Amino acid sequence: MSKRCFNPEDFDALREKIIGLGVTSVKKSYYPKLLQNLQELARFKTLLDQSNDLIFLVEVPSGAFVDFNETACRRLAYSREQLLARSLKNVAEPTAMSAVAELIERERAGDKDRTMLETTLIGSSGERIPVEISIRIVTLGGSTYAVAAARDITERKRAEKAFRQLSYQNKLILESAGQGIFGLNLKGFVIFINRTAAAMLGYEEHELVGQHSHSKWHHSRPDGTPYPAEECPIYASYKDGTNHFGEEVFWKKDGTMLPVDFTSRPLREDGMIMGVVVTCQDITERKQAEEALRRARDELEQRVRERTAQLTTVNEALARSNDELREFVFIASHDLQEPLRKVRIFGDLIQKRCEAALDEQGSDYLARMQKSTARMQDLLGALLDFSLLATRAQPMREVELSRLAGEAAADLEQEIFRTKARIEVDALPRIEADAPQMRQLFHHLIHNAIKFRRPDAPPVIRISAAVVQEPEAPEKRYCQIAVQDNGIGFDEKYAERIFAPFQRLHDRESYEGIGAGLSICKKIVTRHGGTIVARSTPGQGTRILVSLPVKQEKGADSGDGQS
Repeated sequence: MSKRCFNPEDFDALREKIIGLGVTSVKKSYYPKLLQNLQELARFKTLLDQSNDLIFLVEVPSGAFVDFNETACRRLAYSREQLLARSLKNVAEPTAMSAVAELIERERAGDKDRTMLETTLIGSSGERIPVEISIRIVTLGGSTYAVAAARDITERKRAEKAFRQLSYQNKLILESAGQGIFGLNLKGFVIFINRTAAAMLGYEEHELVGQHSHSKWHHSRPDGTPYPAEECPIYASYKDGTNHFGEEVFWKKDGTMLPVDFTSRPLREDGMIMGVVVTCQDITERKQAEEALRRARDELEQRVRERTAQLTTVNEALARSNDELREFVFIASHDLQEPLRKVRIFGDLIQKRCEAALDEQGSDYLARMQKSTARMQDLLGALLDFSLLATRAQPMREVELSRLAGEAAADLEQEIFRTKARIEVDALPRIEADAPQMRQLFHHLIHNAIKFRRPDAPPVIRISAAVVQEPEAPEKRYCQIAVQDNGIGFDEKYAERIFAPFQRLHDRESYEGIGAGLSICKKIVTRHGGTIVARSTPGQGTRILVSLPVKQEKGADSGDGQS
């Protein structure tokens, strides 16, 4: 049988010839059937040409093309004449012919399920077209032909390539992730697991894929008691469709515990929950660090308790010692006053009755004795005042500083008159304080300013105050009191020394006193939770700055009423 391909023009010409014969040249019974077959053949030819598959009629075993549809010509970019002059081996890969021959033999043997081949056809431009070919054997006029339907799978191959690349990328991501990642289906079986998760559990990946996760590594609680699967928070994600996270314990292949921090998320496809994806992190080191921290904290707390007990004992002993010391100072200073008074009284009597009988040296001795006695009385009085600051402290209550400063100035009325001093007291705020001690504070500050006056000018002393907030704690307010004088001043390198008990910067002949006034001021201010500092320049006066809380903190001494 020679190769023959009916093109549309040939087919139309044949149709016209058959119609033109009419019923006069053809038996009446044959003509309608012939015309019907011709019409069916035309419809079949049209369907073949409109098919997206490349369809060939191939001579066996030569592989020569006998016929083909229009799609084959268009996709391979050959004219009908060019394609008729070729065979299957001209447009297919070299290895395809042996595979086609094998498929033909299988087709002849009746193995129809295996007559499928993936290969590549090559167009006239050299374009390589991946196709999937199915083969069917037909016999026409005693000759054997193969009907080959080749489906263009270019898009499928591209999709498969993209899928392979995406799968590879996903695999790289899964394998490079520092966390363990695995997926479970709705029955709890592992559908994928990365190397990190498998290594955490001591397995190879293939040992876990297809295994039931809860039975394999999540079957027991940390204490070894059974862990029912229905209570598992990982499975809860596909039950309620929400994320779950927390700390759990997995069990490794060797039977040891693995503490993990996990997150379980529903795995959805087209809106349906298909399983869960779980990420987990080995927190063994963190748990060990937490345990070490807990032990260290327990040890520290124990040491603190022991140290606190020791300090409590020491503080109690110190408190008793301080109480005894204050009592001793009070008793000593109080009891020594009486002998000193008698010494001074008898000294006065000797000076009054026996002055004529004393020579110059005797009178000098008597004057020195009287002066030393007076200084000793002042010293004992200061010690008594210092001890009474703690033993006779009053409750903290709201006081009016302006009134207390005025009363302190009134107590020094004779001294103010004698030195022609001028005391200026601005409006001072009300604060919570011990009223008698605040009055004592102003007394010593004013008296000190009068005592260290310049010989060429009467003393001018101004007392002012302002309320300020602490920058780091705006709710805390402080009253800043300033006592400014125009006295002799001092070198600021002695600014700390002047607040120490019984410290003097000048000799007794120039300025009287024993150096206790400012130390008493500091003790009062400290008891009130405040600070006191001095700023001065020699010859230009001194400025004493006192900072006191407007409100005493809870736990401080308190009382009712106002003063």
